[in-house]
Amino acid sequence: MTINDGAFEVQMTPPGSATGVLIDHPATYHNNASSLSFADGHSVLHKWLSPYIRMTVTSSSAPAFLTDVEWLSSVTSVLE
Repeated sequence: MTINDGAFEVQMTPPGSATGVLIDHPATYHNNASSLSFADGHSVLHKWLSPYIRMTVTSSSAPAFLTDVEWLSSVTSVLE
């Protein structure tokens, strides 16, 4: 696992998806949690449910993984 170069890519995973995809893995240095900061100045600390977030797994249909990637999609995008 390495720290990314500042460009963090997210594959949008809508609620109810059968499979989730994680392109860039967030760092999990805070007891399996990650701090995310946003362009508007706010930040959030999120505790990941799936152990796959710490691994090189990029796609899974495991319920905890789907919950994690759906949450990531919901905070990094807006509904059009």
